[in-house]
Amino acid sequence: MTTVWADERVYYPLHAEPYTPASHFVKKRTDPGFRTKLQIAADLVAKARTTGVVCRAVVADCFYGDHDDLRAELRQGGWGFVMALKPARGTWQYQAEAYTPKDAARVVA
Repeated sequence: MTTVWADERVYYPLHAEPYTPASHFVKKRTDPGFRTKLQIAADLVAKARTTGVVCRAVVADCFYGDHDDLRAELRQGGWGFVMALKPARGTWQYQAEAYTPKDAARVVA
């Protein structure tokens, strides 16, 4: 897991933390040392903020974009974010009006 700072000229790694699967821990997912990828990602975002990193948006792939808790944590922390979504995920509109990115693409000429 990594955080990087990037602009139109530079792509620079800031923090890195390895993810260790639950199967490597004695108590699996209940082991106190085990952390999910989402927990590590949230911690890395917090670490970037506490070290004074200024950014306009957190960017992540669809693994992270599909997790409501992580998006809520970023929103509550005041971070802008752009996250990929899996095509079946309906989040273009809220509640009963929700439809998927594939549905949205069909509407666009």
